[in-house]
Amino acid sequence: MNRRQFITFACSAALACPLAANAQQSPPNVPIIGWLRVLPEQGGWMREQLAARALVDGHHVRLDVRQAEGKIERLPELAKSLVRDGAAVIVAFGPVATRAAQAATSTIPIVAGADLVSEGLVANMTRPEGNITGVSLFNLELYSKRIEQLKKLLPDVQHVGVLNDGTMRAAGRRPAMAVAGRNLGLKLAIVDVTRPADLETAFHTFHKEGAAAVSVCNSTLFASLKREIGELSHKYRIPVICEWRYMAETDCLASYGITIQDALAVDYVDRTLRGAKPADLPVVHPKGALTHSRCRPRCSSRQAR
Repeated sequence: MNRRQFITFACSAALACPLAANAQQSPPNVPIIGWLRVLPEQGGWMREQLAARALVDGHHVRLDVRQAEGKIERLPELAKSLVRDGAAVIVAFGPVATRAAQAATSTIPIVAGADLVSEGLVANMTRPEGNITGVSLFNLELYSKRIEQLKKLLPDVQHVGVLNDGTMRAAGRRPAMAVAGRNLGLKLAIVDVTRPADLETAFHTFHKEGAAAVSVCNSTLFASLKREIGELSHKYRIPVICEWRYMAETDCLASYGITIQDALAVDYVDRTLRGAKPADLPVVHPKGALTHSRCRPRCSSRQAR
């Protein structure tokens, strides 16, 4: 290769490199879906569900996951950053993340999974008003059914502890669980937890009072403490039933509730991107199911430990 050929080749390669790099980037001006989370999540299933609706990440939309790594105090700034970066819709999971998104914007649609009505995040189920809609996780039936499912899995249990998030506004939760306990002939010990330091005390109370199993109410706080809950369950040898499947796969005896996929209403993300207003989209009220169990039906509490 002579000197002229070498210069021509080098210039061509230099021009080709940035063109190739640009070809791999997302097209300009695609809508940004901001996903605000407390815990880490890669978003694989979200991308699959979006793609099923002809919204391919990196082509039709860009999924931007902002996660607080379990530190809820980071959520307000993460929400503001999504607004600054021009998110077309924000997906939020849990009341704390939803409140952070709500504080950051009153105009960008927010599709949330939380106890939307009881937390005062929407006006009502049928007409949410404002810029928030999604899935209401406040389902009194779920709390009762979770205790009922625990009794089915562990029929010899007579005394059940309940981990309740004392920071949540779900006023009807305690009465609903109390009724379920009475109907099943169970003695319930409901303990409020408002901070991570309360968790050890709660399990010590359950152990002291003779609880043979524990039902964990759904909350962002408990989701962020799933490892600690699992460790205390082993330490005190008390089996636990949780809300979410991912907790049961590693730390809990079983999970009863809805899937996170159902909780985030990807269909509403699609519809808001196509012009629907959150105020016109009724809040969804899903039904629960046993999503995972590491215990065969009618096993004993001793076998579950």
